[in-house]
Amino acid sequence: MSSLREILHLQLARFDDDAFAALANRGLLRRARKDLEKETPEIVEESSTRIVMRFGGQRIEFDSRGPAAARCTCPARFGCQHILAAAIALGSMAPEATGNAPAGAITTTDHQELRQPLIQALLDLRPQTLREHSGKAGYRWAWQFVQDLDIENDLTLAGERNVVITFRHPPLSFRYMGGSVDALLSNADIKQIAKYRVAAVLAFQRASGQACTGRTRISRRALRAARSTSSCGVPACPRMRNAGAGALLERDSRALCHSRCLGARRTALPAGASVAKNRRPRRHAA
Repeated sequence: MSSLREILHLQLARFDDDAFAALANRGLLRRARKDLEKETPEIVEESSTRIVMRFGGQRIEFDSRGPAAARCTCPARFGCQHILAAAIALGSMAPEATGNAPAGAITTTDHQELRQPLIQALLDLRPQTLREHSGKAGYRWAWQFVQDLDIENDLTLAGERNVVITFRHPPLSFRYMGGSVDALLSNADIKQIAKYRVAAVLAFQRASGQACTGRTRISRRALRAARSTSSCGVPACPRMRNAGAGALLERDSRALCHSRCLGARRTALPAGASVAKNRRPRRHAA
């Protein structure tokens, strides 16, 4: 068995029906299984970096990232029944059909052995990797989101062959079967999914007792300036002077400070100045 096929076979062993449905949807999963009753996918090209299969007149390409990053020549923008059918067929191939299985190969019944490497992979994801996935702003949002979570009530961890991370609000679940951060499959199509993936990883790490670290650092000089003076030059309110670096990074805090600054500036103006600001001077008759 080639190294790539070993990786894919191990990833696909962690997929159940819920995971395949998260890859596309349950309707396409049913259609894929019906198509498999009529036709069997075949491998037409294989190398150390990709495996190409043919099914339903389409070409499906897999790499080490697994089914979540598979590509199909059909016009579907996201997961399609061709990718699902090819993935199911590739995962169900017996070790004899894919070459000689290595000693101690993991089978689909060894659920704990399948899941343990996933737990370690999630714990090993570093802040730099997460920032590259979601961007600095997305990472800051995810960090604060996780800090505000009540881990016991707002987060559920489950899964047998894979890892399932579920938020209570918003009602959103992620399934992890291995691979990079973008291999986390959600149960809903939402905007800015990258920051929610990062939040899922950080929440999992926090629930496992690992501290969330790696926030963007602020220099002491910038922090003192932010505490003492707002962006519009008006002295900051006492609460903002005593705020920590995390609060100064948050959008709501900046908006609150800005609104207070506007109020301070407005009260500092002479009476009637705000009214006469945009009014042309009145001309007196000679």
